[in-house]
Amino acid sequence: MDIPANASLDWVHQFSDRLTLGLSATWTQWSSFKALTLKSDGSTLVSIPYNYKNTWMYSLGGDYKLTDDLTVRTGVAFDQTPTPNSTRDPRIPDGDRVFASLGFGYNIRAIPGLSIDGAYSRQFVETVKLKTKNIDRLGAASLEGKTEIKGEVISLGATYAF
Repeated sequence: MDIPANASLDWVHQFSDRLTLGLSATWTQWSSFKALTLKSDGSTLVSIPYNYKNTWMYSLGGDYKLTDDLTVRTGVAFDQTPTPNSTRDPRIPDGDRVFASLGFGYNIRAIPGLSIDGAYSRQFVETVKLKTKNIDRLGAASLEGKTEIKGEVISLGATYAF
């Protein structure tokens, strides 16, 4: 599977012994993905055009040490969709996304070397309209509607350094 090229520029600065902030920008060459083509024995069964466009993702985040053992984290990101309106369909009903995250890190003093990290992240996806007509091999049906998408992630991890 070919994946698109990308390039990132990141900046992190520790403003004090307690506060660190970071910025990031990532460009992805989604335009290299023109179509989803299904083949069998060298013959094309179907080729679904997607004609993705190149995109940018921007993010800002920070850490703040409340104590020597407890760090809180937060961040926000904006991620453009590569999907143009002309090829958006129910298989990939993507829209621009905004991510908002909160997290923490805690060193457990009772067990030297043990720390836990947790985070919550919410993804807000732009409501987009769908207006498609499938090619004959897929039934030639048409569809009009809209999508409403969201995502949530909760994570918890532990690290033991020795």
